[in-house]
Amino acid sequence: MVTPELFDVAMKDASQAMDMKLRKPYEDATQKYQNDYETVLWAAADGHELRRRSTDIFSSYQRIMELREDDPLDRTKFNQRINALKRESHAHILTGTRQGWYEFTETMIRGYVRLRAEQNGVELEVDHPAVASQLLGSE
Repeated sequence: MVTPELFDVAMKDASQAMDMKLRKPYEDATQKYQNDYETVLWAAADGHELRRRSTDIFSSYQRIMELREDDPLDRTKFNQRINALKRESHAHILTGTRQGWYEFTETMIRGYVRLRAEQNGVELEVDHPAVASQLLGSE
């Protein structure tokens, strides 16, 4: 029988088993002087869209910060952080596809980011639109 504890152990094992190809860019992007890059990255991975508008990512970020009962960055600082995640100093973990739109440079890293958010107790929106519609239908 699967229990929440067993699920947590499986998530931890999966994260530790991830190839450095995924873990290293995540760490390079988030382990900086400010601890706010990680939550911005989680917000970018929220939901099922692979390519997201900055305004939608900011809405996700605000929701995550509210759930964490933490003070969010203002929009200007948020924009600075998300743009920094496109730079070499942050492993080019994100890319800008056009003005105000972002996506992960590697789709697999997006999954790893979602896993790390889950490990930190942050529940992101479902990753597949079919699952989202099933959940909405059951409410």
